[in-house]
Amino acid sequence: MKRALVLLADGCEELEAVSIVDVLRRGGAETAALSIAGRTEIAGAHGIRILADGLFDSAAAASADAIALPGGVSCAFEATFTAQPGLTLPTDKSAYTLEDSGSFEVSDVTVSGQTATVLIEYKKDVTNFLDLY
Repeated sequence: MKRALVLLADGCEELEAVSIVDVLRRGGAETAALSIAGRTEIAGAHGIRILADGLFDSAAAASADAIALPGGVSCAFEATFTAQPGLTLPTDKSAYTLEDSGSFEVSDVTVSGQTATVLIEYKKDVTNFLDLY
């Protein structure tokens, strides 16, 4: 059976997200709606709450045959890093970079103790999947 992921973020178009999941599941694909927001409850573009099946991670991506990205008003996501005890995280935004980041940039960094939260945004308006490359 083919495995598909639908990635959900705050601000996604609710109809697009739910319709993609519905069509894939009706078509027989093992489909997981996964949050990239670090929590399972997502706030859609029109205030509708969506409960994801789980959280996105690299293991899920590696096992997927397809990944769907519903549209929406948000073009950003957060990544949270926790340093091992004894390591100091830099507080300067310029210390956080993305490798091969043609489409993405670090727009904000918040450091609190051993945890850094990095906001990553698209450098340009993305209108379709091919714009990411």
